[in-house]
Amino acid sequence: MSEKQKGWRKRYGKNVFVRFLTSLRLTVTLLAFSMALVFFGTLDQVNIGIPKALDKYFESFLAVWKYPKEWPMGTRMIIVTHPESDLADNHETISIEDDDLRNIRFLGFLDNTFHDQIKAVFEDSDGKLEPDDDLRYHTLREIKTTLAKEEYKNGYAAILPDTIFDPPDEGEEVGNLEDLEDEPDLAVIEIGGQFPFTLRWIRIPLPGGYLLGGLLFVNLMCSALFRYPLKPRHTGIWAVHGGLALMLVSELVTDLTEKHSSMSIHPEQSSNFSYDFLDDELVIVKESASGEDEAVLSIPADQLDPNPDDLGSRIGRFFSGAEENMPVINLKEVDKDFPFLVKVKKFYKNSAYRSPHKGETHYTVRNSLSKVVPIVPIERNETFKEDDRNHRAALVELSSEDSPDKPIGEWFLCALRNGQVYHQAYHFEHGNESFRIELRRKRHYYPFRVKLLDFRHLRYAGTSSPKDFSSDVSLQIPGEPDRKARIYMNHPLHVQDLVFYQRSFAEPSPKQVQDYSMELSNDVREGKMTPEQAKHKLDLYRKGMTVLEVVRNPGSSLPYIGVSLVGLGLAFQFGFHLFGFARRRAKTKERLEV
Repeated sequence: MSEKQKGWRKRYGKNVFVRFLTSLRLTVTLLAFSMALVFFGTLDQVNIGIPKALDKYFESFLAVWKYPKEWPMGTRMIIVTHPESDLADNHETISIEDDDLRNIRFLGFLDNTFHDQIKAVFEDSDGKLEPDDDLRYHTLREIKTTLAKEEYKNGYAAILPDTIFDPPDEGEEVGNLEDLEDEPDLAVIEIGGQFPFTLRWIRIPLPGGYLLGGLLFVNLMCSALFRYPLKPRHTGIWAVHGGLALMLVSELVTDLTEKHSSMSIHPEQSSNFSYDFLDDELVIVKESASGEDEAVLSIPADQLDPNPDDLGSRIGRFFSGAEENMPVINLKEVDKDFPFLVKVKKFYKNSAYRSPHKGETHYTVRNSLSKVVPIVPIERNETFKEDDRNHRAALVELSSEDSPDKPIGEWFLCALRNGQVYHQAYHFEHGNESFRIELRRKRHYYPFRVKLLDFRHLRYAGTSSPKDFSSDVSLQIPGEPDRKARIYMNHPLHVQDLVFYQRSFAEPSPKQVQDYSMELSNDVREGKMTPEQAKHKLDLYRKGMTVLEVVRNPGSSLPYIGVSLVGLGLAFQFGFHLFGFARRRAKTKERLEV
């Protein structure tokens, strides 16, 4: 090592801050916190889902693990009734075997995440408190509103967790802020025999994945820089440190750039776009006289949300201390072909739907048979489960930029099942031009098409469980000959910077086949196709469609490079010391022989 190298290493190496960053104790501490983060994140993902756990624990700087309310002793079960009911007048605490509960009809909650705890109450009562099948509801809000009605004063109750009357925790999302100001006054009766305390007060703060990963990266680089000078005998050590650092960087690149989407294709059809798994978009399309799409404007659905969940919006609301107003978007600022203002009157982060009661306010949409259907939206809590998605919805008013006080129309838009249940497109005219507006899953378009030539799926003998499925496709890239490929398990198709995996398949229900058959029969009667063509289309429709997963990950090669560097570095360092030991042993033997 040169004197100059020794100088700066000796001078800065004694600095307290540098000694802290190069400390082996820091490395061990960070690895220990990483193990704890993985442990608590894995525990929580059972309740909040993998995507939410990744966002909360591994894609953040700080995280707080809370004892889940759904766990044993996370809550206490209570009986909720009308405030003036006989049950509430006679009891503050009641045994589940009490005769006063014998003729009570219990309201049930379809999406109850406290199922195990409530089920224990049911089983302790020998099933006498089982919810009435005719009194099941989608939301806790519906149950509380129902119990507050005069006609439900006596003979009705619900078993619910005591947390339903708690104010939301700091940072906790609520479905509808107006609900907090208009909570019905209900009576609460404690169930005898329960512990008088719960464990949901337990909080464990943890450093997030970004903080731990960043500190580990700095610790690795500083340790290598100050402990190992650039000499041939330290080449392996530098390679190992560089490989580990590259793996940490690759995780960050993947978090920021990786995109997953799905492409659904029917046999003999092709597609040049895929649907995003999580995101939705508001789309306004200008249609030409021939019915083709002349111009398309896409707005992320999150821009319709008055309380978006992105980090910048959360920080802004934290410092402002106020909720944002309903958004008003000037589309002309995005694209001059769309001189409209979009006013959001209501936004649902997640929604379900039911038929309206007589005289109830409702909206109309069109189903898969183009029939107008009245629906009432039900606001639901956001879901973060990997196999589920949020169905966003919005009530929007569209007006011209020149006449903002004269609405062109008001529509209820819902991104439910990608339009397989409801058609979300509404058509309108403006300035002698035709447009349509809809809320749908976000699309990712590609400069090529994928055509499904054939699709097959095998089942285990005697069961309906899928054994294997594969797709024969033709890749159609402009200016190039068609390329045929088979996509099946562990054999994806690589196209440019995309990877197509065989994800699943979808088969139509008997009702869907019947509806499609009727539609084809109408086309045959109108002379749009021959009976042979209709039969061929129906046979293809019965086969279902293939579902491909499309992955774009610009940093996919970085982990492989990092692992290779670590392996080469370890091999080099081991070989360097092995040959050095062999040379020293040979010299020692020569001296002894002399």
